[in-house]
Amino acid sequence: MARAKAEAAKARLPHAKMEMSLKLEKAKLEATIDMLSLEKETTAAVAEAEVLEAAVDGSDRSSCKLQLEATPLDPIQRTREYVAKQANEQNETQFAPAAQVLSQDDRS
Repeated sequence: MARAKAEAAKARLPHAKMEMSLKLEKAKLEATIDMLSLEKETTAAVAEAEVLEAAVDGSDRSSCKLQLEATPLDPIQRTREYVAKQANEQNETQFAPAAQVLSQDDRS
């Protein structure tokens, strides 16, 4: 019986490795999509600001230029930063009520 379980686990191992690899790729792609979305929003906001400034100035000179990075950050680094940020936000959310209770106790 134990041998059958061991063989079954051994048979599942390659699939688990592939699943892990696909999950990492998915995280990288999601991070890339998030970055592209932010770049799109930023570009649109800058274009809108330039049009509004040109309308106010009565000219079509562009006074608001945004220098976007020519080479985006490494996807793995962006993923690490994203995961760290999410973990940080999760920790802040978890410990915020306790911090409020402690600060209220100090006032008493």
